[in-house]
Amino acid sequence: MKELQHELDTEQYKAELASLRRIVVQLNDLRKWLLNVSLASLAFAFTIMLKAKEGSYIPHETLATFTLVFLILSVIGAILIRGKYEFDNCITDSISFSKLLPEFRHLITKSPEISQSEKDELIGYLDRAIVHYEKHKNEKSGLASSLRADLVLIVAELLFFILGLGCLCLYLWQFLFNV
Repeated sequence: MKELQHELDTEQYKAELASLRRIVVQLNDLRKWLLNVSLASLAFAFTIMLKAKEGSYIPHETLATFTLVFLILSVIGAILIRGKYEFDNCITDSISFSKLLPEFRHLITKSPEISQSEKDELIGYLDRAIVHYEKHKNEKSGLASSLRADLVLIVAELLFFILGLGCLCLYLWQFLFNV
């Protein structure tokens, strides 16, 4: 009976882990989509504004300004979100590599191909890296706060994007129908 309960818990754990992986993939896709859509919308807005411009006069100047400001903020937000994600991945990869540093240090000390002066120099570098890694490992992980910060940035970027797109639609409506 206990073994059956343990197996059910393991299966539930695997299902939850798979669900979390899907969420991470979806968030990554959302980050890519936000950047692409923001850039495309800003390019479309510039095209509309340049087409609407007659001589040196831009019709509905205030609305055009709001449109461009919101869409530029949207693009900046999307770039920040994407950049933060890529930077976090780089840090995660380097931390996972850092776990191998003690083994690498051991291999260098046993290697007959490297001279003693080179060994001392490499071991000094590795010792400093190991100390830095241990210090980082002992600190609490900020995964939950990082995820919360990502979600706040995504919501803010979506808000800027929606406002910019709304202003663009209103501008386009006013331009087409000369309201």
